[in-house]
Amino acid sequence: AWNNSTALNGDAVDEVSKTGVLHVTKWDGGSTLSTAAVSPLEPVETRPVRVIAIDDLVAELGVRPPTFVKIDVEGAELGALRGMLGTIREARPGLVYEVDDGDRTAFLGRQEALDQFVASLGYEVTHLADSYPNVNWQVGHSLALPRTGPS
Repeated sequence: AWNNSTALNGDAVDEVSKTGVLHVTKWDGGSTLSTAAVSPLEPVETRPVRVIAIDDLVAELGVRPPTFVKIDVEGAELGALRGMLGTIREARPGLVYEVDDGDRTAFLGRQEALDQFVASLGYEVTHLADSYPNVNWQVGHSLALPRTGPS
């Protein structure tokens, strides 16, 4: 949900506004867009979903740019970030993004790619403490804050 008087309940975010396909799972937090880097292990159904780029939300719908964004989109992190490049450049919000994957090598590769992408936008990236140390699934959170001063 967008906490600025515009609700995105039931919507998804990605690079481009469109109608997408959501793979729905039987457990909370596992549903993902069909275009995401990670496919759910046991999708129960697919359904159409409105997908919106954050830049479109700000530019076309007049929503005030966010000051902080948490991204937990089950493999669609890069698309969500690309869909808010204008907002990132103009508003410089703080970011927290989650990366998860059942495969450690894939997890580390995706996390590194996202960290490099965000750093290239002028952000300092820090990995947060492991939220799920005893789970057999790779989950990591990165905090990205705009750099201040010379790079």
